[in-house]
Amino acid sequence: DLLAVVNESIQESIESIWLCNKFKSAMERKKIPPGAQFNKMKVPEVPSVFIGLNTLEQRLISKATVLMKMVILPRGGQRAVRGQVINFPSYVDCVISELPRLSSGEDILYIQQPDSIGNRPNDSVPDTIYHTCRYSNVMQALKWLKQHNPLYGDITITKMSEDMFHHKEEKVTDSENVNEDILEMDETGIVRLDALQPVVEAVDLIQGSIPIEQQIHKLQRVTTTPLSIFENQNDLEVLAFPTLYPNGENGFGTIREVKVTPLEYFQTRMLSADSRWACHPAYIFWACNIVEALKLQNSISIAMRMRSFRIGHCEKSNKETNEKELLTAGLLRGRLENNPHLRENCYSFMRDIRGTQAYWNSVKIQLFAMFRTLGPPTFFVTLSADDNNWVDLMIVLSRSMGQNLSEEEAANLSASERRELMRTNPVVTARHFAHRFQCFLREVIKGSGQPIGEVVDYFWRIEFQLRGSPHVHSM
Repeated sequence: DLLAVVNESIQESIESIWLCNKFKSAMERKKIPPGAQFNKMKVPEVPSVFIGLNTLEQRLISKATVLMKMVILPRGGQRAVRGQVINFPSYVDCVISELPRLSSGEDILYIQQPDSIGNRPNDSVPDTIYHTCRYSNVMQALKWLKQHNPLYGDITITKMSEDMFHHKEEKVTDSENVNEDILEMDETGIVRLDALQPVVEAVDLIQGSIPIEQQIHKLQRVTTTPLSIFENQNDLEVLAFPTLYPNGENGFGTIREVKVTPLEYFQTRMLSADSRWACHPAYIFWACNIVEALKLQNSISIAMRMRSFRIGHCEKSNKETNEKELLTAGLLRGRLENNPHLRENCYSFMRDIRGTQAYWNSVKIQLFAMFRTLGPPTFFVTLSADDNNWVDLMIVLSRSMGQNLSEEEAANLSASERRELMRTNPVVTARHFAHRFQCFLREVIKGSGQPIGEVVDYFWRIEFQLRGSPHVHSM
């Protein structure tokens, strides 16, 4: 009984307990909240073998590769994604077996990216751009997955790989003998980035160029058919992000006693006290893509079943008609040019998807209705985030990272340290801005002091600036 568990916890050692509104509402109705761990949402702690894996090492142990074009925004170094997110199957056995055999005492592999990123096979990659990974880390992680993750039970670690792995264990312990500059490459030297393939400029981080005799391995270009998010929902998430789901269970596609919608599931992950999801930029973008794709599919399905449009022309009688028929794929073929009503409304099913033309057209109609009813707005207000100087934000971010900075310590952080905190946990940063704006709107603008007069109604939208920080336009 969920209520009994919570009550017992309170009576034993906790003077008070914090509950979110959804959890509280479900408890009052004596039901299990959708995001509760009892509802197959529990994920074990991240094993020590996964801690410290760089982006390329994570890709090498993943059975599904997520490809996206991720860019670094100016000033703060926030991440952004351009274009689509595509999922490909990855054959771990083949990838590991193709890695070059290292000389005695070596552990660092220099790997060049595939020939084509962006579907341009003839493009050449500069010879100075490499990936880096530590072979021993990859083999340790794979051996752990093979033993504890049922989805990795079919992988085969060759005898050569095992021999090299044991040799690395003897020569390198906890990366003590590895150049620290090399280990930090993937975090400090990114010049262009996709989700699981960091691209680094080696000559900027290593004094001198990579020796000619050092073997450079080029990853094979992905040529397999992409994985459909609609057909591979059950295991796609846990295969693409094994470091987040070490035992391969309780991912997005798990069948649960209490149904969880895609939006509820990913909100639970992002807002979890465990920050592994909120601090993983590639996962955040992948989750947003999944939610939007599923919402789009549902909107299309509903529109095809329920919407009806004027046919415009009856082929049998060769006369104009006002009859209607349900929207089908056949109706769309060849009729858009001759049916302006259909052409104007065929994209209206996207009005619930943020950022689309149909969405903003719906918002514009509501805003114009406000103008016609209440008249023109009195003020146009823009609020930008001064996040670099928000001491309270730095304290919250440090706590989410397991630190406990005092107000004085947070105020004395350097600019680079503050940017690093915001870059590490973009979810908390965005939520802090939203909470700060809501408090300003409620306590100041609409407060008892009425600094700009009585507020009858208002409209606002949040945009993200080029540097990645949000700001608000309001009327």
